[in-house]
Amino acid sequence: MIQRQLILLALGVLSVAAMALFWAGDVRQYRETGERRSLTQPLRMRIDAPGAFEDFILGLGVYHYRAKRRGSAAFRDVFYDTAAWDLYRRGFSYRFRTRIGAGTPAYTIRFEQEPRFLRDDDTKLDIVSRLPVDVGRAIGDGQWARAVSGGVDNSASTRLQLVLQEIGVRPEDLRPRLLGELTRERFDITDKGRSWFELDYERWIFYPFGREPELPGLQFDDLVLDTRLNKTDPELLRRVNTMYQFVNFASGVRFSRRAPHERAIEEISGKYFTANPDQKEK
Repeated sequence: MIQRQLILLALGVLSVAAMALFWAGDVRQYRETGERRSLTQPLRMRIDAPGAFEDFILGLGVYHYRAKRRGSAAFRDVFYDTAAWDLYRRGFSYRFRTRIGAGTPAYTIRFEQEPRFLRDDDTKLDIVSRLPVDVGRAIGDGQWARAVSGGVDNSASTRLQLVLQEIGVRPEDLRPRLLGELTRERFDITDKGRSWFELDYERWIFYPFGREPELPGLQFDDLVLDTRLNKTDPELLRRVNTMYQFVNFASGVRFSRRAPHERAIEEISGKYFTANPDQKEK
């Protein structure tokens, strides 16, 4: 344990030194893609090694941050797409989400643009609509068409129809294609009595929709760092810059512009689905 703390302290010193390069105009890049990215967008990281999350939390202490656990939640997502994955190919996702666990389930429809298709100055398309409980339960019981044709409020429905028309996808061609189960733990990252960041620890497992018994699920562990503060605050930007450098040196994590469901689609589509909509699925 002492050895691990010494290593993390050394990495913290190196990270601070690297800030000189940053302020000189050097890279603030994704290790995975090499692309530049706005520092004010949520930062997604893949966990690639056992114990990396614990090391990440421990390493934050080098910067005097404390991680305070806020709570946990569980969700089940059904991702809709065409037989040829047209939404995925065009950089969009459309999901029906059920919040599960204690209390009355909550149901949501979400249509959003994938971050890796955005430039730093782009505004992300994100259409979210809370569904009435009776509609959500009906969809969960198998009335899948209602996730596309009914239950969404008029404003969200109009925007959704316009986007689908613009990208050339017919609502009637959408169907459930991927099932994702998510357990999320949320932490406040604080310093000097102020919460600067939210950190989500996401544990995902994915299945081709309707085929859960046929294969082990694909599992991904991700960290998502975000803030709800004024993103033009100079102090916040300084802290975000420092956080980027910290992540660059953190062991067992790496930046990712691909959301977990995108990575799942890329891994399973060639094995269990065909890209040609005129062919049957394998």
